[in-house]
Amino acid sequence: MSLTETLSKDRRRLILEHLAAAEGHALGAGVIAALVVEGRQATWRDQVLADVDYLAQLGLVTLVEFPSALGPQKEATLTGLGLDVARGRPHPAVADKLPGYL
Repeated sequence: MSLTETLSKDRRRLILEHLAAAEGHALGAGVIAALVVEGRQATWRDQVLADVDYLAQLGLVTLVEFPSALGPQKEATLTGLGLDVARGRPHPAVADKLPGYL
């Protein structure tokens, strides 16, 4: 596996874990991007937003788009499968949960 793919899978794990910890298992895509960038991985906002879209294609999150003065904004919500993966269920597009890591 390439370094790029390893980092992408890790970002997707972080996204799912942040959503699992959020009230209602939902966050705005911009908030998710800020959390990932401030977390353990330095990345670009557009990469995080692309990962959120990819997780939606996989059925791990649902996306709702809202109008805003800044342009359309997205909110991501975990699906049941997404919550399972955030809690450690293996998925080929997401890094495995680290042992002992909440």
